[in-house]
Parts: sequence; C-alpha cells; structure tokens
Amino acid sequence: MGARGQGMAGANTASADDTTAQYYNPAVFGLFGEQAAGGGQLAADNNNLGRKGWGWDTDLGAGYRFNGRMADYMDRLAGADLDRFDSIDSRAEAEDLAVLVHDLGGVDNPGNAFSVDANAATALRIGHWGIGVRGMAQASGYVREGDLDTENFGFSLDSSSTDEIKKHAENSQRDVLTQGQYDQLEDAYDAATADAVDDLLAGSETEISQENLDQAVDMLVNAESSTGKDNQTLITFSGFTLMEVPLSYGRALNEHWAVGGNLKLMRGRVYGNQVRIFDDEADDVITQTEERYEQTTTFGVDLGVMGRWEHFQAGLTGRNLNAPTFDGFRDPESNYRFDDVTLDPHFRAGLAYIPFNTLTLEVDYDLTAQETALPGYETQYAAVGLEWDAWRFLALRAGAYENTAEDDVGTVYTAGLGLNLWAARLDIGGAVASEETTVDGETLPRAARVSAELSVDF
Repeated sequence: MGARGQGMAGANTASADDTTAQYYNPAVFGLFGEQAAGGGQLAADNNNLGRKGWGWDTDLGAGYRFNGRMADYMDRLAGADLDRFDSIDSRAEAEDLAVLVHDLGGVDNPGNAFSVDANAATALRIGHWGIGVRGMAQASGYVREGDLDTENFGFSLDSSSTDEIKKHAENSQRDVLTQGQYDQLEDAYDAATADAVDDLLAGSETEISQENLDQAVDMLVNAESSTGKDNQTLITFSGFTLMEVPLSYGRALNEHWAVGGNLKLMRGRVYGNQVRIFDDEADDVITQTEERYEQTTTFGVDLGVMGRWEHFQAGLTGRNLNAPTFDGFRDPESNYRFDDVTLDPHFRAGLAYIPFNTLTLEVDYDLTAQETALPGYETQYAAVGLEWDAWRFLALRAGAYENTAEDDVGTVYTAGLGLNLWAARLDIGGAVASEETTVDGETLPRAARVSAELSVDF
C-alpha cells in the first residue's frame, strides 16, 4: 500500500510516516506532532514525526502474478485451433496435437493460475486522527478439479487421423512415455500409434512434464471414441473487491510507546464467473464478471503498537481482528457457488534501524498467512527494505520480499524514488519477481507491481 511502501518491499510496519500508517500501523498516528517539552525533536523520534501536523496522501497501484505453469499453458491453449487437427499435414501439426493434450492435462493441476490485483486510496490526517477511503481488489483465473473436459476435443482420432500421426513420426524409441502409458495407447490404437505419440512428445521443443502425462494419455485414449464435440473445459474466475473507510486514532503513551487503531466501514463484493477455455466469446469475460457479484457491508477493527528508542523502532499490527465476512456468490448459469470471503485476523511485525533521519533499514514478517482470491494459495511475506533521503529532496528506495508460504514466483525485488518538492512529494515504486515465464512469446517476470503516490506534508 503506497509507493513508499512498495519501493521498500512493504517493510513499513515500524517506519510508516504518512497516512499509509492506516494500513501498516495505526499506532504511528499517536506520534505525529509529538515534540520535546520546549519544542524540537525528541531523542527517540528517529524519523522526525514530531514535525508533522497534518497531511494528505493519494496513491494507487496494480500488479499481476502467474502461479505455477499457468502462463505457459494458457499461452499455447489460447492460440489452439482445434479444427486444424482434423487433418494433420506436417510434423509440426502432429507435435502441436501432442502438446495440446499435454497442456490440457496439466492446466487443472493445483497451483496453476493467474492473478491480478489493484489498490487505490486517499486519506487525510490531522494531528493524531486520520480518515481515508481505501479500495483493494484481487482476481484469479484457474481450472478447478472436475472442470477439465478429457473426453471432447472438437475433433476425434479415428484410424485416418492416427495414420496421419504415424506418418510424421521419425523413430520408435520410447523416450517420454512410461510402460503403462505406452500400453494404454497401444490398447486403444496400436503399437505404431503409441510409438508415434512418444516420438512427437520427445521431439517437441515444449517442456514435457511427467505429472501431466497420465491425464494427457487418458485424453488421447478418450479421443478414439470422441464425437468431436467442442471441448467443455471451464476456466473459473473468482474475485474480491473491498472498499473501506477507516477512521484512525493514535495515542502516545510516552516518548517511546504509542498505540492506535482503525474502525473501518467495509463494503466487499465477491465476484465469480466460469468460461469455456476455447469459447470464442471468452474475451468478454471481464465484462461478464463485472456483472456477477454479491455485495456485503460490514465493519472491521485494526490495532497497532509502536515502540521506539534512539536509532531503533519496532511495530506490531493486527488487521481485521473481528474477522469480517462477505457473502459468496452463486453463478446463475452454472449454479456454482463461490465461497464466502472471511478476512481472518492478520498480524505483521517490523523492526527498523534508523541511524540518521535520512536513512532507514527495516525488516518485516507476516506472523500469520493470508488467503488470496485463488483458493488454496496463501501469502506470508518476509521483507527487507531500505530508504535513503539523498540530499533531502530525493529519496532512493530498494528492497526484496519472498512468500514463505509458496515458492512459485521466487524472490521479488523492489525499487522506488521519492521527489520532495517542499510541501509536496511524488513517489513511484515497482517490483519484479526473480522467476520468469513466457506470455504471448514474450518473457516476463512471474510477478510484477507498480505504484504511485502524491503527498502533501505539514
């Protein structure tokens, strides 16, 4: 939340210094404007919060994440033309058929999905109080277990089709299929077809995963008796949007300790939609999904505590302590019900080292895991962030975080810039994952985010 936090990998629980403290740690509101008895900076006020009386911030951000091998599968499946397999005229087309059933065999593996997220906020703080409007959204696309059609392909493999496949095989050495998989194909067709399929899989430039092959072979066997009906594999899109209006208050207990909290009016929407993977109208999925939701209005409670000593600060935040719940949604066409969304209490701790007003180094860790819009996928981040206010008008930020609950995107590296223009400040931040994938022929990081923020400080 916020471009400063983005640039520092989200490590702001102990060093937030603007209205994003509503998210990172509301106890910070108790430290704004706190100065020594005769005026001036307190010894423990490492980032000079005492000079701040009021301020306004607005920020926005967006990102994506490809989980598992979903990007690879969708990249190839999206361009698949099932009609072309009625007549296989080249080895390339024969290989494409082998890869198609392989990709369909793996697309419903747990953890294969893609996700997008976005956030936007504006907030005002005056003294120890703050009020804001914060919007957050997550959406994921995946194939649920049971929604993979292994019987219909839009074509069938009759004897003439397998004759075409055998024509384009170059050797009979078994390189990919296990003995059991080979026997299945031989029983359904003949040994020459089994040899040809194995050869085509072995010769393909696409990485072939053994975990998908059992299902791929099952599909090829079923294709022997397929009627040629269009494939009915469904992609499930689930999403959750949250608009909250937090009223924040913080209180300094003394120079070293402060507590604070948010009371939040919350309006959430649970979205859901299902679309056939080969449907010509699948491009309209966003428009369709926008119209399918259930809306719930409730409230939430956050609490935070901050401790600070010369050069060191520590923070602990508990969000959504009352576990607010938002009603699920039933798709009127498929009758599938998307589950209720409960925001379980989430705790995060941070420790910051601030040797000078201009230099901050912080480490944060999620003490509890968080669910996401993708069922079964959780996040629990460990993060480290650095900020250096170079020459007072230019802030340089860097960091890295890693999801300790999953290992599909690798370490995510972040960077950011802040430009101080007297009362106003413009911040930008970004993040890219160390692991890469291929989408539409382009190599992309498995996860990426960008953020921007405009602030006024007095």
